[in-house]
Amino acid sequence: MSPVTARNPHENDRTDGVSAAAGEADGLLLTEIDHIAIAVHDLGDAIDTYRETFGAIVDHREVVDSDGVEEALLKVADSYIQLLTPT
Repeated sequence: MSPVTARNPHENDRTDGVSAAAGEADGLLLTEIDHIAIAVHDLGDAIDTYRETFGAIVDHREVVDSDGVEEALLKVADSYIQLLTPT
């Protein structure tokens, strides 16, 4: 189903007037998140802020020349916060 034709899972599409819970018919709609990307102005400052505020540590850091960014992955449970800044 394309995003253009995708239905809102929170809308009631039942014809009997009974409201279905979101995702009830389709199973889970979102099962996991690999990472959330956040663009920042200064990668070093952002890393310091996340470390001081949340105790997050850098799991991986690299420059991705093909994307024109420097990134840092901060491990959060089974997911990551990806901080990135243009190079």
